Amino acid sequence: MSPYQVKVEWDGEALVWVASSEEVPGLATGADTFDELIEKLKVVIPELLVENGLLPAGTDSVPFAVTAERAEVAPVADGRQFHAAGQGNSSEEWRHGKGDHESGTALSPTGAS
Repeated sequence: MSPYQVKVEWDGEALVWVASSEEVPGLATGADTFDELIEKLKVVIPELLVENGLLPAGTDSVPFAVTAERAEVAPVADGRQFHAAGQGNSSEEWRHGKGDHESGTALSPTGAS
């Protein structure tokens, strides 16, 4: 049996993952986390297939494949403002390991704060 195709999208307004599928009639469910949604789909997909008479007799498991989509926006920091505020290192310092990469603290060329 080929896996049923399920599309999962992040709803940024409702702050939930939402699943739908053209192959599973009636599938429209959501969850707070991606993992919670997968667990929910393991229950809902077989139930919907049985209710719609689409599950062959004797089927003991239902494979499904999830395609997830989430769009985000990443802000671009102005390097001059970032550096002037003492919040980071120049790209040259970072390339040569002269910075605290964990905290983002700028270090002097000798490695001292």
